[in-house]
Amino acid sequence: MFENRLSWECSVLVILKWRSFSVRRVARGYRKKRFYSTPLRVLTHLSSIAAHEPGTLSALTQEGIAAATHSGRTTATKWLARMESTGLIAGERAHVPGHRVRKTVYRLTHEGWVEATKLRTRLQGDIVEVLAPGLDPTPMRVAEIPEIFPAYVNLTAAVSLVRGGRLDFTRLHGIGSGAVPPVLWGDTLRRLGRMFGRSHEQQALDTWVASRVGMLIVTGIAGIGKSTVVASWLVRQRPRPYIYWFEIHEGTTSSTFLRDLAAFLARLGKRGLTNLLKERDQPESRVLARLLLHELTDMSILLVLDNFHRAEANLSRFIRGPIFHLSESTGTKVLVISRTVPVSTSRRKTPREARPEVLRLGGLDVDSSISLLRAKGFAGDEVAIRRAANSARGHPILLSFAAQTGSTASGEMTRYLEHEIWRTLSKEERTLLEAASLFRGLVPLDSLHCFSKDWQTALHSLQTKNLLAPTISGGIVVHDSIREYIRDRLPEARRRAFHSLASAYFLDGSDMHDRLEGMYHLVESGDLKQIGSYLASQGAGLQDFVPASDLLAVLRKIDRGSLDPVAGCILPEVFGDALRALGDLQPALLEYRNAVRHCEVTGRAASVPRLLRKIASIERCRTNHAKALGQLVEAQGRLKDHPDPSEAGEVLREMALLERTQGRLAEAAVHMNAAIDLATEGSTPA
Repeated sequence: MFENRLSWECSVLVILKWRSFSVRRVARGYRKKRFYSTPLRVLTHLSSIAAHEPGTLSALTQEGIAAATHSGRTTATKWLARMESTGLIAGERAHVPGHRVRKTVYRLTHEGWVEATKLRTRLQGDIVEVLAPGLDPTPMRVAEIPEIFPAYVNLTAAVSLVRGGRLDFTRLHGIGSGAVPPVLWGDTLRRLGRMFGRSHEQQALDTWVASRVGMLIVTGIAGIGKSTVVASWLVRQRPRPYIYWFEIHEGTTSSTFLRDLAAFLARLGKRGLTNLLKERDQPESRVLARLLLHELTDMSILLVLDNFHRAEANLSRFIRGPIFHLSESTGTKVLVISRTVPVSTSRRKTPREARPEVLRLGGLDVDSSISLLRAKGFAGDEVAIRRAANSARGHPILLSFAAQTGSTASGEMTRYLEHEIWRTLSKEERTLLEAASLFRGLVPLDSLHCFSKDWQTALHSLQTKNLLAPTISGGIVVHDSIREYIRDRLPEARRRAFHSLASAYFLDGSDMHDRLEGMYHLVESGDLKQIGSYLASQGAGLQDFVPASDLLAVLRKIDRGSLDPVAGCILPEVFGDALRALGDLQPALLEYRNAVRHCEVTGRAASVPRLLRKIASIERCRTNHAKALGQLVEAQGRLKDHPDPSEAGEVLREMALLERTQGRLAEAAVHMNAAIDLATEGSTPA
């Protein structure tokens, strides 16, 4: 690990043309104090403060960078000058809040973003020892430290405070012994600046969290600020409970939600749900409710479910069962953000203390609206600013738009977006906004270069206009109202082109989320040739990387009749694998038989033995032993025409399992040993 880190730093120094500085002799007795060098800390900081909002400009000055990276002012100034001369960063003069004269603020250039992306990838693998109050020395990935200790450090601070391969929280100011590290979980939790008004709503949230009522529903019209109010309140909670934030989008399934919740609970040391999901992708509600009740007893956890109105029927029914009941039987509190009040919660006959409270958000008052307009740079006298505040009726998005256009916000939002906002955007801004609106959830920053060369400038402008919002995880999100407007007006050809670019970005990744999102965008692109190629190359192994329920939700959108013959054979098999994993044996059986027919028609007879074996496995589970034996005998016969030692071993293994079920243990042992021999021969290098 240390050799990899040193080679990485050397490559950065070569790129920065700092070889002459690296070989310069230093004073006798000098000892390197930091694990990561100053330019690496600066890259980390500037890539974390990509929003360029007025409230964050002070962090981009020399003083702000020095403070964030825990460097001296002269050291920061020296390295910033060197990095600027090599083209990694660019400095520009800007008005910084709190300063009367313009100051130099720094941003990453395209080359800088490339190096910052490489550095963040490296931080995903770098492991250091972490020492915290009440925690034994534990090895952790550097990139995960801010997620585990969000109240103590961000990524820049974590990188800057590592010394000698160790990050010692017990020596940091403000962290006393015995403190419990809080967890703030959620990729789409927005990074907020200044909050305008909403003091009554914040007090209502404080009152609820201190009460015995377990559930609160925050509701209001689109764009009124529901998520913003809750996020602002969560960040200032002291002492902070364990907070789980989950945003629901159109592709969210119960499996997706459970896996994310399991990862959160595993971070807290509760691995029961993780182990259960390894056995069953969709556990029974009764078993799940019992497990969660056991796991979350006597734990102070706040579950926040954002955009609950977008949950599909199955997910909504699932959450209303075991998840909502947690607020009644454990110390867990559930906060639901939705445009409407869930019907089931409003009709439940429960004791008064168990009934959910409802917090309805209206528009901002006039004084708060005027403050927001002034903070956003509205140009006009007192009469004009008051007229603009009244015309927006306290709607935060309309107020932000009015501040940018310098006009009153009249009419419905869609018409206002069309006539006052959309026509003012540049070509690059429109492209970036259109592309971001097609993502299902978080938009990674390093994906934006796929859609526009000048994406940094466009991103800065769109965030200034409140059309894109940064998140605490370093990505961006698009508000529902903006996303719906963009999707409704986007031409079909342009939409498919953006989906194609997004699929290329995600399919380059290796983790499960990237594969799933890449498949979603690939299917939405409608590129049947590319879909067929992907199924032909990855179809047999998709079930090993993507959960069955999520895989089915994506693949059901494919038009089977339009696929090429090879993909037409593979798709039914993939469907069958997913359905079998979910326990739907009869539909899986039909899919496998359909795949057999396709293979025979298209001349892909080599795949038939594998399909027959899978059919036999289902018949064995359904105790149709004679049918299972017939399928296996036919598979062995077909293997004589198309020899495949690996598949022959799998058929013998299935034969052994069938014989064991029938009580023929001696024959089962013979066939199992033969299967092991074939597998061993196949794995032995020539």
